[in-house]
Amino acid sequence: MDDGIGTNALGANLLLGLAAAVAWSTATAIRLGSAPFPTFVAAFGCAAATACPLVALGRRATAPGSGLGNWIAAALLSLGPLAMLGGLLKDKTHHRPLGGVTFAVLAAAVFVAALVVASRLRRVDSTAPRRLGRAVLGSGYAVSLLLFGRALAPILGRTAPLAVRDAASDAALGALFVLMAVVSPTRRWPGWARWLGPLTWFGASALGACFVLADSAAAQFLAARAPMTLGIIGELCRP
Repeated sequence: MDDGIGTNALGANLLLGLAAAVAWSTATAIRLGSAPFPTFVAAFGCAAATACPLVALGRRATAPGSGLGNWIAAALLSLGPLAMLGGLLKDKTHHRPLGGVTFAVLAAAVFVAALVVASRLRRVDSTAPRRLGRAVLGSGYAVSLLLFGRALAPILGRTAPLAVRDAASDAALGALFVLMAVVSPTRRWPGWARWLGPLTWFGASALGACFVLADSAAAQFLAARAPMTLGIIGELCRP
């Protein structure tokens, strides 16, 4: 089960996705102010429908020995530096074709370097270095996301439309909590995780869909202020 593959690991990963959904919907409720209880329940159920499969897929893709995990880790590590680099070249380079070529060359170098670092950190076998590698990678992800947010700050400042700022904040919160669940340390789960994970994921998603269908005001409010939390279930069920 420790490699994140198999029926029992799937249930455990879905439970981690539910934890991410709880954190996401709670942060959304705090961000939006005094949201009524039906709105919070709808947000939690819709967030669970999105976060649980993302966490399960992410943990499987980043399991030890997975080549795809190295590419995902490299993409996350290079996201922030490339965003900052793109903004810097945009401000300092007046010749657009030259700036585009420069960005392409530097972006390739940054991504290759990130891929080498991620591969090295994820390849260690003994327990202590593996934990250290995961900690270093997690810190790198956080720094990269902070740099990415800083690069987008001028675009999403106070002059941007409220809907754009809300959608960006919602997406950032969701990505943060899903990423935290994906990179959280692997542990052994008891046998009941095999059935509890899928059952609670289905139940939470169904509960969110029911609240969206029953409370059109909550659905419209979430669609306007937290569209990423609402997700695909909310969009399909929204009146």
